[in-house]
Amino acid sequence: MLEARTKTANLLRLPDASYFTCDEACTLRLQTALAELLSGGESAPPGQVEPAAVSVVAIGAPGRMSLKDHPHIPLLLALRYTGQRQWEVDHRQNVKVVAVNLDSGAVFLDRPLVGRKARRYLTPKPSMSGPPPDAINARSTHTSVERYVLADMNLPWVRSRLALTAFDHDWVSNTVMVELEGDAQGASHPPGAPSAFLGRPVKGFDPARIAGSGAVFCVPSKVRGNAGATLGGMLDLPARKAVVSRTQAGDALVTVTFLLLKKDEVFPPHVSVTTPADVVQSGPGAERHVQAAFSFDLRQALSESAFSGAYQVYAIVGEMTYGPYVMTVTR
Repeated sequence: MLEARTKTANLLRLPDASYFTCDEACTLRLQTALAELLSGGESAPPGQVEPAAVSVVAIGAPGRMSLKDHPHIPLLLALRYTGQRQWEVDHRQNVKVVAVNLDSGAVFLDRPLVGRKARRYLTPKPSMSGPPPDAINARSTHTSVERYVLADMNLPWVRSRLALTAFDHDWVSNTVMVELEGDAQGASHPPGAPSAFLGRPVKGFDPARIAGSGAVFCVPSKVRGNAGATLGGMLDLPARKAVVSRTQAGDALVTVTFLLLKKDEVFPPHVSVTTPADVVQSGPGAERHVQAAFSFDLRQALSESAFSGAYQVYAIVGEMTYGPYVMTVTR
């Protein structure tokens, strides 16, 4: 899926101005090109099963846009899925777009497929409603490219840097960087502080455990009853890609957001963890890295949220996304 996502993201990379003018004819051309790109002209010999369909979710958006000229961010969303997948995970209910402000760490969410136009619909049927598709429909492939406007995100319309990523339950898209340009300047960010719910400090930061991945995270696969759910992580990332802030005393902090997606859930819970960090530089001229190791109890961080069932947990650090990690909460 990663290779298909990269190819699709490249297809959706247009000149900035084109995202504002891309009409139905434009999206149809992209959709046709995507179907041809991912099918590769494959066909099975007589008597053999057709090759498995390539599935993907990917996005495209302008890299820079004017606050004065445009009131919302346009987004191209590409989806390719089978009939079986659509029955298992209704994409209309489960596709969500998350924007991370790379200056403040604030997180914003939109559900573009059930936005203003879809409010005329009443309660949608949950995923896996009715009988599963037959063999033919289960293998049928659907490819779409649509243009949406992120109008329901409640995003402060001020000069800022954003990282946009789409999620479809256990699928995640590429990340697109969008810079909002103009005279409108956001409020200055006051000195930060570590999250009050952080657990016991994790000692012995060991970059070798990360093994070049940039970060590793610990998410329990099963949580029973009202027992604590300890999540944690260790990261070593370029500081320019993360959300780094400072305390009043000048100590470094880094923000990690954990997003918990449950099938068909309208407003998924998320928690932003701000943890002490070190900003290091291996030598003169070398890129600065931010390093941190932390843990926290999910129930303490989200004390007003009730958890049950299976969640796809993602860790978002600035423009980087890790996961999903499956966490099942039993009563």
